Amino acid sequence: MKKNNHKIVILAAGTFLFCMTTAKPKTETIQPIDADLMRITETVDHKIHEKIKLTNNSVPMLNISLQQNPIAVLKIRLSAKAVRQVLNSLPAEKKKKEALLKSNLKTNKFVATPQTVTPTETAFITKQLDAILKPVEQFFDIIQQYSGMVLPILKESMTNHNLLEKSFLVEYFSAQEHIKEFSAKKANSFENLETLCNELISFFNDLDASFSPEVEAAYKDLVKQLKAPKVVPAV
Repeated sequence: MKKNNHKIVILAAGTFLFCMTTAKPKTETIQPIDADLMRITETVDHKIHEKIKLTNNSVPMLNISLQQNPIAVLKIRLSAKAVRQVLNSLPAEKKKKEALLKSNLKTNKFVATPQTVTPTETAFITKQLDAILKPVEQFFDIIQQYSGMVLPILKESMTNHNLLEKSFLVEYFSAQEHIKEFSAKKANSFENLETLCNELISFFNDLDASFSPEVEAAYKDLVKQLKAPKVVPAV
């Protein structure tokens, strides 16, 4: 029975891997990685959310796929870095909004409440969602098709951080929408953007803690290739 289960895991992982490696990005190409981005593993902010290793039975299957597609690991880590930057900047943005609403109230420009979404707020959210999601759009499009494997992993992660109730990411798996379109609808205020970011960083951190040694080795090889100087052919 164990041998048969192992074969099922390998077969499912192979199908998932095929989709990850053959799917073509819709709008992006891989750009050279600059020195700042290469330090992402050295600048992890553990104060936001603790990394918790995932135990779901589907994790080995995911690791098999990621070992053969380490660019997905790089993109997850790049997106996680962007999420941390947004979370760090949100308190200042909230204060700016509060000051703006108070100013407008004094000048009677309009009656506003803390729930009022300002044009500046909307512009900030749009810009930050683009930065967060651009690296992982293709990744989310693919894993949405494999909710049977990935959803239990996500739910475990959300449970680890007390985020499962009314989780945006859990809802995304049944929404049948592109991750960017879905996020634009849900993260329509500073508060909802913060909720989404908390879910994303929790999920990414827990995935990071659950990568196998083989996945990490493949990732390091990829980074080495990306950092290697390009050889210019002699004319």
